[in-house]
Amino acid sequence: MPRTRTQVGAFPDNSPQRGAMDAPDLADLRELVALIEFRIMRTRNAYEPNAVAVAMKDPTWPFDWQALLARYQTAKALCVGLDPSTMLPDVTPQDANYEAVARSVQQVASTRSKGDLSDLMARIAKVGFPVDESGTPQPKRTFNDKFLEYTNHVPTPGQLVSFTKIAVLAFVAWKVIEHVSKKRG
Repeated sequence: MPRTRTQVGAFPDNSPQRGAMDAPDLADLRELVALIEFRIMRTRNAYEPNAVAVAMKDPTWPFDWQALLARYQTAKALCVGLDPSTMLPDVTPQDANYEAVARSVQQVASTRSKGDLSDLMARIAKVGFPVDESGTPQPKRTFNDKFLEYTNHVPTPGQLVSFTKIAVLAFVAWKVIEHVSKKRG
């Protein structure tokens, strides 16, 4: 299923059942950073020319904005996976980096909290200065693209474990279906 992140907050499921193909990799992390950078730039473009008016209508907005920028810059600075020279393939946990960057702009998954990027965008629009989101970057790769990448090269041990889990689950599902069919038939 393709992932779309037209809004920060539409992050992939964080359930522990995710396999290697669902886990964010370096390309996913770069796409997330590009999306956040775009949304921050567009929010800044709406805010800076109207800073006084925004502060008068929503006095906490400038403080929440600075806090968001600080959280994001800290998460991004700690994210070594953005520099390929510091990353060992299949060793660096991009999932942790992705999660840190995502949580810097959305503190609670699937929830808009005060001070999140989506909250700030909604609040600035409410005071009369909507953020232009035209041209928002979209993910370049879908789950199918990632699957093809995994199947078009020799898998690493970690990928083999994930494929084995998938195969076992498929086998168990087949046996359950077979058992239920025998009971009914």
